Amino acid sequence: MRRRALVVAAPAIAAAVALSTAWVSAAAGERDHQLTITVLGRDGKPAKDHRLFLASYDRATERTPSGPNGRVRVRVPRGRYYLHGSIRAGGRTDRVTAPWLTLNGDTAITLDARTTTPVNVTVPHKDARLFDGVLNGDMIVRKGLRPVVIPGLPIADFAKLGTAQVGPNAPRGRFVGSMQVTLVAPGAAVDSPYSYTLAWFTPGRPYTGSHTVRRAELAKVRARYRPQGRDTSAGKLSLATYAPMPNARVPFATQLPVRLPGTRTEYFNVRDLTWSFGVEPAFDASKPLPDWDQQVPSRTYRAGRRYYEVWNGAGVFGPSLPPAEPEGYAGASAKALSMRVPIYGATADTSGSIKGKAHTVVYRDGAKVGRSDDAASCHLEGKPKPGRYRITTELKQSLNPTSTTIRAEWTFRYSGPTAPGKPTALPVQVIRFSPVLDETNAAPGGFPYLAGITVHRNPGAAPAAVTIPQAEVSYDDGATWRKTPVIRRGKHWAALLRHPRSGWVSLRAQATDTTGNATRLTIIRAYRLT
Repeated sequence: MRRRALVVAAPAIAAAVALSTAWVSAAAGERDHQLTITVLGRDGKPAKDHRLFLASYDRATERTPSGPNGRVRVRVPRGRYYLHGSIRAGGRTDRVTAPWLTLNGDTAITLDARTTTPVNVTVPHKDARLFDGVLNGDMIVRKGLRPVVIPGLPIADFAKLGTAQVGPNAPRGRFVGSMQVTLVAPGAAVDSPYSYTLAWFTPGRPYTGSHTVRRAELAKVRARYRPQGRDTSAGKLSLATYAPMPNARVPFATQLPVRLPGTRTEYFNVRDLTWSFGVEPAFDASKPLPDWDQQVPSRTYRAGRRYYEVWNGAGVFGPSLPPAEPEGYAGASAKALSMRVPIYGATADTSGSIKGKAHTVVYRDGAKVGRSDDAASCHLEGKPKPGRYRITTELKQSLNPTSTTIRAEWTFRYSGPTAPGKPTALPVQVIRFSPVLDETNAAPGGFPYLAGITVHRNPGAAPAAVTIPQAEVSYDDGATWRKTPVIRRGKHWAALLRHPRSGWVSLRAQATDTTGNATRLTIIRAYRLT
């Protein structure tokens, strides 16, 4: 079982940041003050086993002071601080938090385990048990300072956890507490027919207390999991983000095991939340990286609604550009030009990868300037030169019977930075094919068929309209191609195909925007016919 943070191909979605215990002293001439922290256990005596964390809102500095006798003295500059203590005894942990501690002089504070209250979550399935949980918080420091990472507290047993707050709330825009938990049926988690993954964020204060969850608050997702390769089980990671403040998010969780193939009914709470997901093969110590993965950076649900989702199926695997922060998936800075486009996503909001043989080549004004052995990924060190760029990539894989070969090409002009000192998002686009497929990536043969076509633009790139794409189809694995009509369907398009009775369908298309930036895509064995 792995406790993981969600990592996707976009630079916008960061991996967990390592905790630094570096402490920056006060500026010259600024006076330090003594902070005295007294830590008491549930017996009222000084707690010997405790973990303290102290961080400055003003300087984004962190410290983990300690003292064996339950009393700790530290000297710190005046300012505003976050403090928590995790007090341990007899297998139990009590976390006491001061979210907004103001130091204008010598200060004393007591963290007392006796002030904590129980934490529990009750769901409609009365036999549900806790699988995993984490208690956490997010500090929002001044712009330009590095993020402060508050250590999350894993939750293994509600009965052995208590929480409390001491002192005033923090301003709502400076601190957000959180808790996320997953509950499953008794027995082996991999065989649980249901799961509840629930999260709560508390602006200005740490998470405390208990919740009784009603069905009306939840989204119900019927999730179907398909295998890639020979894997018989996988792990699913789910992480919540607080939608009103997207920099407040749950940092890690344990992957929930699932059967391949398998089906599970999953419940999520939705108020002020977006969810990130990742599915990959069950952990194999002999492999440094998983053979495949599928990740959703951001998905929202509505309370009381039912959803049906298929992982590893019901869509053509290919390049994708899911929602990301402004720098997106391809950019140029003062020091480099880089691109990392997810190459094997099953849906438009999914990024994915798969083990295979790949390469990417970069040309500028017709001359080769870079190469990598990764799919749709390149990095050119040094200040990027203006010019006409062309990036080509190819992936060949045999793990999955569909999308066995993917070739893509991007052509765009880079004229220099659009804003001094800021990265420029490059006008990279991807084509997505979206025929209606069953969960095994098959469509009926012997009938005319519409294959949807959408064009997605790199987040943050200057907007431009797209002209009508051109599309071709092959029924002999790309040996021969024939043009197919493309019709407009609302804001997107569809290719009109005439399926033979059986076999495989390969697709290729090209699209150009109104400023001349172009993309091409070829997918061999996009889906099969039945």
